[in-house]
Amino acid sequence: MELKVNNIECIDDLSILNKEDVVLIRAHGEGIDTYKYLEDKGIKYVDATCPNVSKVHDIIKEKYDDGYSIVIIGKKTHPEVIGDCGWCNNEAFVIENEDDVITLNNPKKNILIVAQTTINEDYFFKIANIIKEKFSHYNVEVKNTVCLAQKQIQSNSVLTSEKCDYTFIIGGKNSSNTNELYKKCLEVCENSYIFFDDESFLDFIKKEKNLSYNSNML
Repeated sequence: MELKVNNIECIDDLSILNKEDVVLIRAHGEGIDTYKYLEDKGIKYVDATCPNVSKVHDIIKEKYDDGYSIVIIGKKTHPEVIGDCGWCNNEAFVIENEDDVITLNNPKKNILIVAQTTINEDYFFKIANIIKEKFSHYNVEVKNTVCLAQKQIQSNSVLTSEKCDYTFIIGGKNSSNTNELYKKCLEVCENSYIFFDDESFLDFIKKEKNLSYNSNML
């Protein structure tokens, strides 16, 4: 609602744009075809892609052009991962979990493994090592593209959570950052987290006198 009031509209169809529009590409980034379309149509755009995500795009494109199969460890439906795939002709293998590794068949002899920047680093290496073991006779290159800032936030939050009885993680319910942070803190302060995606957090604090129960409010 606030965006519309300020004449900003979220779209998922480029064909509705005209030359008077200005497009803001969000931090998750877009595939190369989006840029080509906007430039071919003469539509102005502001690229707000996170610099860390842009680096991943560059790595993917370079290795794909060199004949590598691209493996992205992350969530298939995450906008960042969808954008990543757009830099290798949407031919990447997207691996969410160990079971997905079974479906990774017939890659090229050279394989590049990268991470969705917001996933847990330990999990990334766990899955990457399983892939390396499966394709031990291939040339498998692993690039740790997990965001350094995300790692620091997680690390500091865990240190703080260890000293607390309750930790409140406030973030969007669909945010990968929020969910990964929640998982990390939960490891050191089990059953003590309640996270919200709006001002209901403040209402909860005002109304709730007894914090002895646990709730995961998504």
